[in-house]
Amino acid sequence: MGPLHGRAWVGPAAPPLLELGEVHIWRIDLSEIGVVNAALAMLSEDERDRASRYRNERAMQNFALGRAALRFLLGSYEDVAADRVQILYSRHGKPFIASGGSEAIEFNVSHSHSLGLIAFKRGSALGIDLEYCKGSTAIDVVAQTFFREEEAQSLVGLSVEDRERAFYTLWTRHEAIVKATGAGLRYRAEEAAMTDGWSVADLEPAENYAGALATMESNERIQQFVFRSDWLREDPR
Repeated sequence: MGPLHGRAWVGPAAPPLLELGEVHIWRIDLSEIGVVNAALAMLSEDERDRASRYRNERAMQNFALGRAALRFLLGSYEDVAADRVQILYSRHGKPFIASGGSEAIEFNVSHSHSLGLIAFKRGSALGIDLEYCKGSTAIDVVAQTFFREEEAQSLVGLSVEDRERAFYTLWTRHEAIVKATGAGLRYRAEEAAMTDGWSVADLEPAENYAGALATMESNERIQQFVFRSDWLREDPR
């Protein structure tokens, strides 16, 4: 699976059907605070309780908007009301829905700064990661700690801008794979074996953001969509 550079993010009138062999990636604007109350109304009692425990207002809004968008999209794919979607958790804390079979929907979520990404497919695991590239990450320390030696060396000698972009490209690739495995561990160089068998695509979510998608298949049809926040006010099911 190659990079998705230059591929457009499409704003559909409604979420399309999710077919076998497809991956749908949705970009969510987490700054849309005007729909926070509608988002909270979609959540389960446990999720609202979790939202209330955030001490930071922005973190609460990010969680509420991201989880409501997840519920809305799962409800659309499964043809049920968003507030009736049953989200469960693995022993490592990875969320999933209780719908068995070879065509069961798998999903993965990531958010950073004011954006979120949610990826969906049927039948096999996937992972997605999103990072804001203008943070205060100690690139050298992280690279030496988490990257293979040749990856860390590949950053040496680059300009500040190129080095930052290369770092976040490597980081999101590794994180997408770790999230796909559901292992609950951040990537370390000695865990490189877990990368075997995964196909990774680099994403361009927005300016100053890096992203990556990991799947077990290399021939998936990937579609990129923009989530409409007004959908949270009008779930028809």
